[in-house]
Amino acid sequence: MAIIERYAGQAPVSSPDLQDTPVGQDRMLVAVPAGSPGTTLEDFADTPWTMEPPGSPVHAWALATCRGAGFQPRIAHDTADVVVQCALAAAGHAAAFIPALTPPALRGQVAPRSAGPDAVGRDEAEQGRGPRHPGGDGRGPHRGGWAAGGRARLTVAR
Repeated sequence: MAIIERYAGQAPVSSPDLQDTPVGQDRMLVAVPAGSPGTTLEDFADTPWTMEPPGSPVHAWALATCRGAGFQPRIAHDTADVVVQCALAAAGHAAAFIPALTPPALRGQVAPRSAGPDAVGRDEAEQGRGPRHPGGDGRGPHRGGWAAGGRARLTVAR
């Protein structure tokens, strides 16, 4: 079993021996310093950005999202660590896309802004081999499927 992320506009990875079970969606937000006057993604077109490293699905999504808003982001920093991204944003060094499920304690002093009405960035899914993980009853992750036997459970909280 694996928990995977997929971003809007990206094709799912397909394999005949893997099956996905959706478990939730997570909106992406723009992290900027507290007190920042901008309210829309377009307001941060001239702001330096911190993004995940090139080649990652979220990097491709972030570039496409910025381009869809009419600008090419100026990437000043790259890191896969959301805490570092938030720290850079809080210090005024860069804006960042962060998952809405990032706990407030990890956000620091950022002011999250909407990344737009269609910014459902992450589809999260449980992925397992075959029709269901051996030992499961085939009813999915919270009903005795791949996560049966107490080995792992995922709850997406809102």
